[in-house]
Amino acid sequence: MMKKTALFLATIALIGLANAQTPLTPPTLIASTDRQIYRQGEKVTIAIEALDDELKPSPNTQILLTITDPNLEIIADIGLRTDTNGTATYELQLEKNAPEGEYVVEVSDEANIHRPAIVYFTVCNTCKRTEPAKTVTVETTATQYQTTVATTTASTTLTQTTTVTEQILTSETLLTAIFAIIVAIFIFQLIASRKIFTHQD
Repeated sequence: MMKKTALFLATIALIGLANAQTPLTPPTLIASTDRQIYRQGEKVTIAIEALDDELKPSPNTQILLTITDPNLEIIADIGLRTDTNGTATYELQLEKNAPEGEYVVEVSDEANIHRPAIVYFTVCNTCKRTEPAKTVTVETTATQYQTTVATTTASTTLTQTTTVTEQILTSETLLTAIFAIIVAIFIFQLIASRKIFTHQD
């Protein structure tokens, strides 16, 4: 019973340390849309932010942006450059007969220095409106498909603020993990000492 308790405490300590690690690895790109669900004929605004090794704005970064529709056809494939604040925006005018379903926005930098990002939005005339889409960072750049014509307009003016959050290892979490490890070591020593006394008897 004591062995199981000690192992449980040690496992909790290790899990606490693992969860305290930050998931964001710089340098990286951040992408988001002003909404997650659109209707046919509406305008989609995509905000992009480039961050350097210290998670500070990365200006004058050449950005490659690709948008793929639900039919796996590329409807936008353009280049952008971040401004002095490390940001850029792109506006996509959806056609009135745009396919309904999930669209994929892939963002990478031309020099392949920053970690790319992928964000999704949906075109649905009968769906309820939702919050802005969340960014997903990926390790590699996705494969391109076929190109097709679309009506698009580019802009380098930031229309929304993107907030980057990190999970930081706090002193309270660290103390809790250390305490759990100390307790586990103490219990192991207690078990070992009892075995010694048992053998002596």
